[in-house]
Amino acid sequence: MSTNKKSEQSNLSTVLRVTSGNFLEMFDFFWLPVMGALSEKVGRKKILLTFTVLPILTVYPIMHRLVANISFENLLVTELWLSFMYASYNGAAVVALTEVMPVHVRTVGFSLANDPG
Repeated sequence: MSTNKKSEQSNLSTVLRVTSGNFLEMFDFFWLPVMGALSEKVGRKKILLTFTVLPILTVYPIMHRLVANISFENLLVTELWLSFMYASYNGAAVVALTEVMPVHVRTVGFSLANDPG
């Protein structure tokens, strides 16, 4: 089933879907650097382990809640929670990977890792 069909079935207007997407982007923009800085204080390993286990424990219940009652509020809460977990993990992971990567191949390694093709 296409994404558009799924969106139509959710009974949410295009404006609400775009609004929730905008909230999501602003949330990521805020949490990525905050969690990167927090990983400096408490340690990257603690952040990475916490935000590896936390999604395993919380994704099913929050998605079940969303599917049981599809509304803009539930969609927004679900998206923001998932975004928080993603940004928290990646805020620490980017720095951890930079520290692990040897300096003389760092630029080439990251450019290949981000190559979409």
